[in-house]
Amino acid sequence: MKRIYKSLFRAFGVVIASSALMVAGCTPDTPTPEPEPQPDPEPQPTEVVLKASVETTRTSLNEAGEVLWSQNDEIRVTSTGDEVSIFNLIDGVNTPEGSFKGVLPECSGGVYYAGYPAEAWYGDNFVNIPAQQRYKKGTFANNTNPMLAVFDEEQTNIEFKNLFGVLKLQLTGTGTVDNIVLTNEGNYPMAGEFSVDPTTYEVLPCSEQVELSLVDVNVTLGQEPEEFYILVPP
Repeated sequence: MKRIYKSLFRAFGVVIASSALMVAGCTPDTPTPEPEPQPDPEPQPTEVVLKASVETTRTSLNEAGEVLWSQNDEIRVTSTGDEVSIFNLIDGVNTPEGSFKGVLPECSGGVYYAGYPAEAWYGDNFVNIPAQQRYKKGTFANNTNPMLAVFDEEQTNIEFKNLFGVLKLQLTGTGTVDNIVLTNEGNYPMAGEFSVDPTTYEVLPCSEQVELSLVDVNVTLGQEPEEFYILVPP
């Protein structure tokens, strides 16, 4: 009997092993999926440094009468389109030539327009001049003088043109000056919105604001002239 059991066990074991081999042999191989191609990364914008000079820079004055770039100055750069870039002054504080860093917008037609001060410009060629300018001893307030530079996409040295003039008042007396108000007999607009022709730099008023004020003066006059500077349209 022992031999019979052993024979059956061996025969049964051979059948089980054969079945396992048959099942394993019938299982199809699962192909390994190939990785999907990744899209090319979008190019990162490249920062550019613009060397900005002015025919007679008028962002601030020193004691010698030179007009210089001021700390935290910004310029607004556009092309033909809606994209706007802000460039920040990184070098040249209190000098007549400053370096501004930023990313140039997409260029249309190969021409860029840079406006100063950045917050005063909007659209392609409009600048807004506040009706009140804050007093600053021996000069005028920062972010006051509107300027424009036109340059092409190959240029990094740009030159600004002044759009307004500087009126210098010298006053003597015994009283205290609180504010100074300017107007004109012809009712020519002194503040508000102005359009600028980027080819001729001509400034045309779009508002009816005929008064311009220098505020927060609080200067007591004496025998020696006190100087006051106000930016006025041409």
